[in-house]
Amino acid sequence: MHAELLRKKIPAIIDAALGKRVKQCKYSYSDIIMFWMLCNYCGANRLERANFYKQKLNIPNIKCPSADQVGRILKSLAIPDTTLKSIDSKHKSEVINQFNDHQSLNKLLVKINLHLFKYKEAITLDYDTTLLHNEKIDSRNTYKQERGYNPGVTMCGNTIL
Repeated sequence: MHAELLRKKIPAIIDAALGKRVKQCKYSYSDIIMFWMLCNYCGANRLERANFYKQKLNIPNIKCPSADQVGRILKSLAIPDTTLKSIDSKHKSEVINQFNDHQSLNKLLVKINLHLFKYKEAITLDYDTTLLHNEKIDSRNTYKQERGYNPGVTMCGNTIL
């Protein structure tokens, strides 16, 4: 999978969309993102696992940054959440919804998918959220008033993007 992304020049698309980092930087945005994706493919579910995979992975043409470096760069790409308040008319209570609409990363996702998949006809991009129940410290009540995460999921046809 990783070799295919390199062959299709996905790192160049990432760096073109996010820009170049200063010359002194050892890692580009694509190095960070591609390494974190590789860690996820191997089962990493926490940033600290990047240090484990940095030692274990021996893949040519990939730079392996530390977990601290991955976290610092990914955090630098973050934007603040948008908060919307409304009134639940049924329960007469205030409802707070938070979401994050990161336009530049959304555009990057679309560019990568258009590059990877050659669509011969018009496509429908379907976006929805899903509820992942959990009791972790950073989870919150979702719009269904159940504790967990509520990530967005995007699909084109049967392909999960």
